[in-house]
Amino acid sequence: MLIGELPSLEETQSGKDLIQLGEKRGEKRGELRGELRGELRGEQRGLDKAIVILLEAKHGRISKSLRGKIERLSPQQAEQLLTQWQTWETLQNVKDWLDQSGQ
Repeated sequence: MLIGELPSLEETQSGKDLIQLGEKRGEKRGELRGELRGELRGEQRGLDKAIVILLEAKHGRISKSLRGKIERLSPQQAEQLLTQWQTWETLQNVKDWLDQSGQ
């Protein structure tokens, strides 16, 4: 028969070990998520930059407003734009597409 209160889990060596293990796993998951987000952002910036370069090569300098809309595209939208940009004769075609895509 036990007399008195049992120590809290945090006070026992086993509890401390479990907490430390959980913290390490959490840190690792956080690092992986951060790396993935960084990679995705880098890829997105690359797509944005490619779109701007291609549009400026074809149509001349583009406005900050149009550039901002391009930078707000999702990766899927940016890929769609990249597959269609050559068919558009004017920047108005690009603006219309961006407006239709919610930008």
